[in-house]
Amino acid sequence: MASSDNSFGIASVILGILSLVCALAIIFGSLAGIILAIISLIFALKQRKIAKNSWAKWGIALSIIGLILNIVVFFILISTIVQYVKQIQELQASGALSQYGLSN
Repeated sequence: MASSDNSFGIASVILGILSLVCALAIIFGSLAGIILAIISLIFALKQRKIAKNSWAKWGIALSIIGLILNIVVFFILISTIVQYVKQIQELQASGALSQYGLSN
């Protein structure tokens, strides 16, 4: 590859931006965003080996920000689901859901 080839850097920046967008999609986007951020980081590091340019720097920055943001969103999503499941279990145990026909 020629030293002026920026294809890995451009792909890294695009995937980094997509990983940030996926963090905003919350439900299914978080896991996809983590995968996109990892691929983006790999491409950015490849670009940095080829040529240390702004594409590589931006790709690394966007992928790290996307990875961190998506991991945070993923853990918030998981903790919210766990809290709702606990609340439903407490309501079932107290019999509060039986008046709605939702108890076991």
